[in-house]
Amino acid sequence: PISFQQVITALLESSAPLPTAMLRQFSDISSENLAALKKIWSQVNVERRLELLENLQDMVETDTLVSFEDLARFVLTDENPSLRTQAIHLLSECEDYRLIPQFVRMMKTDTDEGVRSSAAAALGMFVYLKELDKVTSSEAAHLEDHLLDVYHNDSSEQVQRRALESLGFSCRPEVPPLVEKAYHHKDEAWVASALFAMGQSADSSWAHEVIPMLKHPSHEIQLEAVRAAGRLEIAAARQTLLE
Repeated sequence: PISFQQVITALLESSAPLPTAMLRQFSDISSENLAALKKIWSQVNVERRLELLENLQDMVETDTLVSFEDLARFVLTDENPSLRTQAIHLLSECEDYRLIPQFVRMMKTDTDEGVRSSAAAALGMFVYLKELDKVTSSEAAHLEDHLLDVYHNDSSEQVQRRALESLGFSCRPEVPPLVEKAYHHKDEAWVASALFAMGQSADSSWAHEVIPMLKHPSHEIQLEAVRAAGRLEIAAARQTLLE
């Protein structure tokens, strides 16, 4: 058995990668071990901390039995924006509504564009859960209002686009016109975001917009059109998808 003290020692020694067996020690970390990690966290160089979180993300994507939520919640307040961004990614499938206020705050006030855009994207999960009546807390009551505010007012188009993508889940009447506007944007990144939002909407009426984009010369746009066609179960897209 590996003790957590051995894990901490290995973390502080950045000359060799952390063994996979040690990475598992961060899953469902105990409060005692998390407290020990917090004490030495600032002593671990930033590259080593980022390496750890990236390795944990890789593990999450291949192993459904691990969970690094407690560690990720702690790292949300790290002074390094890359680490904050990676922590949000580790929490991207967490359905705990108590994260909403923190994600909203990060989306609206963080100084780093990458952090704001990641937080905006992560909030899409809660818009979806709200539409299913699985989140009815006061924290979710104004969620779409916050996303709309960021869409209209953030200085970064990347953040605006992520907010629009998350709004794709919403049934708010003001959302479809925004998606339509993005669809006709001259910037291909906006078109891709529009298709992403369409795919989240469960609204098959978007089929007329999605199908032509299946043969778009832009790989990014074509990929989002393929995803949207699948999510919306557009039967008319079947032959093109097969080809």
